[in-house]
Amino acid sequence: MSKSRPKSFSQSITIKAKRSIIYEALVSGKLFSKITGAPAEISPTSGSYFSAYGGYLFGWILDSKKSKYLVQAWRTQEWAPGDFSLLRFTLSDDGKNSTRIDVHHYGIPAYHNSSNAKVWEEFYWSKFRKAFKK
Repeated sequence: MSKSRPKSFSQSITIKAKRSIIYEALVSGKLFSKITGAPAEISPTSGSYFSAYGGYLFGWILDSKKSKYLVQAWRTQEWAPGDFSLLRFTLSDDGKNSTRIDVHHYGIPAYHNSSNAKVWEEFYWSKFRKAFKK
């Protein structure tokens, strides 16, 4: 494990889709793959393994409550063995048929520079917006 002080990242975004749909997109490997165009294995079951982007991102589902939140032990293939972070998605209604997604990513190794708004927008939110565009 890295001995450097870990970093955190938080972001709030809104997607024009109902909470139940956003939640399903985050916990269904099939739907996540369809949205991102990359292989994913995800389920909402606590304790289950997940992977996204062809195994580049992986970890375990720690907790979830349908249409409310998802908590993952999360890492990338590039991280040192044993380095994991905690990622929490919290979903709330934000106007008619829109969902506010609060992302809190804790314990990011100091050497990892790509958990920021630009990266999340590129790999998650731009793809979600396009998929749910009406």
